[in-house]
Amino acid sequence: MGVEYILLSNNNLTGSLPPFLFNSHNLVVLSLSRNNFHGELPSNIGNATTLSVLGLVDNNFSGKLPASIVNIYALTLLCLSNNKFSGNTLPDFRSNEHLQLIDLSSYEFSGEIPTNFSHHTRILALGKNNFSGNLSRNLIHLGKLEYLDIHDNKITGELPNFICQISTLHTLNLRNNPLHGSIPNCISNLTNIQILDLSNNYLVGEIPAKFGNLVVMETTINFSYLNLSYSVASIHLNVDLIIKKNNIDDVTIIWKKSKQDLSLDRLKIYYLLDLSIVKL
Repeated sequence: MGVEYILLSNNNLTGSLPPFLFNSHNLVVLSLSRNNFHGELPSNIGNATTLSVLGLVDNNFSGKLPASIVNIYALTLLCLSNNKFSGNTLPDFRSNEHLQLIDLSSYEFSGEIPTNFSHHTRILALGKNNFSGNLSRNLIHLGKLEYLDIHDNKITGELPNFICQISTLHTLNLRNNPLHGSIPNCISNLTNIQILDLSNNYLVGEIPAKFGNLVVMETTINFSYLNLSYSVASIHLNVDLIIKKNNIDDVTIIWKKSKQDLSLDRLKIYYLLDLSIVKL
């Protein structure tokens, strides 16, 4: 029986990842966040088909994501933010039906906003990249999406009406993009929204009167935002725990010049509407 869990986060480890690490048929969790690893990810990363959690946050990895990464069919959490990955295309994750949390923020990715993710995706963090162009209508196919963060990119065009069809959204963060035009009236269809951040864009016109229909922002509700449990061998790992281990704080609130990072596992207590620095 081989090693199932490798938890080496919060150290000062260096070097590149050895390819033999991904030849394991037993590895379930690989957490190497907040170290000083560098170089490209091994091309054989897809050999680790039993890997459920891959956390490489806050390192110096570079290059493109290996195409074989989509062969990790058991992958549930992919947390790779704050590295130096680049490229204008991403691997096609649509066949990764277990993959629910994808954090590819703070890279140097470019091109159009990718939508080649599984319809089981619940959390998609793509902030602080160089993505450009209009939002793709294919986002509506992510039928379980609760958290969409594309802040600090170069997304252009108007805020499209089809965004209102993603009724499962609890958090929508499009801050710091050159979006223009008006806020669509149908935004009131997002009845589950708790955090809506459209600040630092070029929006014009009036605030839709139907904003008053966003009742979740008005009332306190009790829902488990990240109650995603999955079975690993004979035990259950909770996504909340992995998020805490990887320190995912991808919602940054700037309120009266004060910046505050909100952890995903505590989003259930926050209700926020930010339209600041827009030309309403």
